[in-house]
Amino acid sequence: MKWPGGEELNETTHRQISNFRASYRLYVILFSSYHESPPKDVDKEYWKNKVVSAFNGQVYFNLPNNPVLYTGLISRKSLESNDRTDEHRYPRKEWAQWRLFDIENPVTFEKFFSLYCEEGGSYNITTNKENRALPGWYKKQPKEAIRDGGKAAYKACGIILVEDPDFTKS
Repeated sequence: MKWPGGEELNETTHRQISNFRASYRLYVILFSSYHESPPKDVDKEYWKNKVVSAFNGQVYFNLPNNPVLYTGLISRKSLESNDRTDEHRYPRKEWAQWRLFDIENPVTFEKFFSLYCEEGGSYNITTNKENRALPGWYKKQPKEAIRDGGKAAYKACGIILVEDPDFTKS
């Protein structure tokens, strides 16, 4: 398997493929739990939220944050600041629920990897202050607001993305 851009992904280089395979297996198990009846006296939506949280809490957040997942876009303010952070284009928990759990059947391993590279793991660089403004905006929006990869959120929060002059795609 390869990262976007062609860099090989294998166990001898970084054990990254093992991480993805383990995460995928946990996803399949949790997918089944998500779609089953919740435990007695537990609200169904609360149960679903807990299952997605279990996936995001460690499994998803521990997948490799390889530099090839960087979009090459940086906020104007972070160009002039050392207070930078990797800002995931999609709110991770909501994205995982939308793309991985609120579907009829679990995605294949190949699709899981592809979705992570193209959406769920991809990031821009913003300032920490800009990054902290985004959750507040999302909380006031319908769930579907996440589906544009942050475009509306960035605009509403005054975050202007530009091409990173220090970034070159391989």
